[in-house]
Order: sequence, then C-alpha cells, then structure tokens
Amino acid sequence: MRPEASLGQTRRDLGDVAPNDNGGGCRQMARIVFTANVQRHVACPEAIASGRTVREVLDNAFADNPQARGYVLDDQAALRKHMSVFVDGRRIRDRVKLSDPVTETSTIHVFQALSGG
Repeated sequence: MRPEASLGQTRRDLGDVAPNDNGGGCRQMARIVFTANVQRHVACPEAIASGRTVREVLDNAFADNPQARGYVLDDQAALRKHMSVFVDGRRIRDRVKLSDPVTETSTIHVFQALSGG
C-alpha cells in the first residue's frame, strides 16, 4: 500500500492511488493545482489528496502546510475573497463551507483572483 499524499507529492509520485478506506484495493485521489500567482506568495506545489468535498480535499492537502492553508482560507476556514477555486473546470458555489462535491478523478484549480485595470 502507498502512503496518503502530502502537499508536494504528485499523482505520479504515488501512482495516482491511495489505500482504500475499506481496507481493500486502491482508489484514486483528487489532484490540486495551485496557479503560479499563488505559488509566488506561498509554497504550494501540485498535490493529490483524498476527500468527497472541496473542504475534505483541501484539509487533507493543507494538513502539513498551515502557511498555504492560511493564504487560501480565512480564520473561519472559508475561501478568502481574493481566491477562486474550480473543480473540473467549474467554479465552486459554496465559498464558506466548501461543500461542493469532488470525485476521485477530479482536478481542483486554486487561483488568486486578479483585479484592476
């Protein structure tokens, strides 16, 4: 069996799979991609993590990286106003509870929202 992913481990590093929750077989995990704008401010390389919602996946991805967590989420664990998250190309609807569903083959993109003119 392979270990659970930590921030910085890519799907390739873990072969795209992790131990299954029920003890048998393996399952795939969601991929989290942080844009260059985000990485310019905080270390957060592409990662994989398990979870059924955006909240669960991000919590698992940020478990060993509180600095990245603090940059993306506020003190109430909601998405910061200057951040945007997309799951499989669609913007999430729940910016507070991050309850949008994620599948084991989903890709989550974390963007820093840009403004100005």
